[in-house]
Amino acid sequence: MSASGNILTFEGRTHFGWPWRKRTEADILTATEERLILGSRLGKINLRAGTILRIERSGLFPCFGRGIMIRHRSQDYPSGIGFIPAGTSAEALLRHLLEYGYSVAT
Repeated sequence: MSASGNILTFEGRTHFGWPWRKRTEADILTATEERLILGSRLGKINLRAGTILRIERSGLFPCFGRGIMIRHRSQDYPSGIGFIPAGTSAEALLRHLLEYGYSVAT
């Protein structure tokens, strides 16, 4: 994680359904109070804060999950976008996003 001014940056893996893919380079999640931007294998995913319904832990059993699921209403992308952070916990990522004003399910 990196924090610069009002911008958070996390490295990890983005997924749309099945999260276990083989790829060496990290995806980047950038968060501001206005939007979340994911640099992923499908290109740049740019979600305005107003389109995000909630962000929650994800996994087969969410209480043990290592990642988060971003639920949104933007028609340009799949309705659920998963992100598994590297080098930080899902709890820490959710805590930071809550501080930025996002609707986080605890």
